[in-house]
Amino acid sequence: MLNREKRYSLTLLEVMIALSLAAILLSALMTCYYQISKKRITAQELKKSSLSVELMRQRLVHLFAKTAAAEKASFYTGTHAQAIGPCLIFLFDNGVDRSPEFCGDVMGMLYQNASRELCLASWGDHGGARNEVLLENTDGLSFSFFDAKKKEWRAEWKNTDPFPPFFKMTWSFADQPKEILQSAFFFPQDTPITYEMMVPTP
Repeated sequence: MLNREKRYSLTLLEVMIALSLAAILLSALMTCYYQISKKRITAQELKKSSLSVELMRQRLVHLFAKTAAAEKASFYTGTHAQAIGPCLIFLFDNGVDRSPEFCGDVMGMLYQNASRELCLASWGDHGGARNEVLLENTDGLSFSFFDAKKKEWRAEWKNTDPFPPFFKMTWSFADQPKEILQSAFFFPQDTPITYEMMVPTP
């Protein structure tokens, strides 16, 4: 008498259940991978924007230090055809440049253009012009200057006024309008600034 081994075969129902479980597992893995990739891209963009802001700030810190060192002091707010909103106009000592026209004191302007770029324009003695993009995708550029005599903030600064002890530049990125960013810049002063600390009364 022959012994026949009983062979087990998968039913169609079992195959469908296995495929369904595999599809659920793959879907979960793909969702997890997508979320990780999205967070990685967001972190890279944040790192890139933070680096851009820090490079811009260091550039302007160096520039405004040369503004105070210029032979003829010139620092004021105004308007310009290229600027969207207010612009900051100042004279700075550019030192030695590859172009003789831009050696020594050069007139500069900090502004936001129609392409939402924070720009630095500079003009030479003979009409030459340069334009440097400091930040991209910016919006709402404004300036605030601290008046040491009146102990208050001003939105405008005249050319006849002395250098403010410090001022703030405020802006935001166009894709993140609710996140307001600020950078403060300081000028050396002959007289120290004193602050009064308010002590609460019991």
